[in-house]
Amino acid sequence: MASKILWVAIPLLCLTAFILWALFPDSGPVVITPASPRPTISALPQSGSPIYNEADVTPSSVQAVIASLDRPDNYSRSYQISLYWNGGSSLTQVNVSVGDNYIVINGDTYAKTGTTLSEQDALARIPTYEEALLVDSADIYEAEYIERNNSLYIRVRFRGLLYIHEYYISISSGLLDYAMKYDGEALVYSMAIIDG
Repeated sequence: MASKILWVAIPLLCLTAFILWALFPDSGPVVITPASPRPTISALPQSGSPIYNEADVTPSSVQAVIASLDRPDNYSRSYQISLYWNGGSSLTQVNVSVGDNYIVINGDTYAKTGTTLSEQDALARIPTYEEALLVDSADIYEAEYIERNNSLYIRVRFRGLLYIHEYYISISSGLLDYAMKYDGEALVYSMAIIDG
């Protein structure tokens, strides 16, 4: 019986490892912390506070607000990306420069021509906030204007295919500055802009 379970479990583990590798390719040094606990939603600091009435951006209106944002054609920024799992975590820095016809990610140059925004973001290992436009409005839990670190954001929290997503989209730049993904209550992914 145990050997039958292994014949099923091993291919599933290999498939899972391949999918994770495809979604999160190696882009620099990774620091492994073996005994790091996984943060929960209640343990995370509430660093922002709403600055407008809740009625300005709501779960039913936030998709229209996000659709009205424009990403810049050219920008450079650095992100810190953390992955969390039972018993450990990893930390990676990703440096991104986007020009008219190119994208440079940690020193590797890619042609921008023909790539979609989601493909650009996948290369940089960051979420595409426009995916909030693709979910049913019933799957959007929270949405608001918020101030965080002296900047204004649209914060949206919604259920995706596998995880609960929480994104902070900058009003001034039209770019995603912070992102978290949760498996239930446990944080499994976080991304934060590194102040330059």
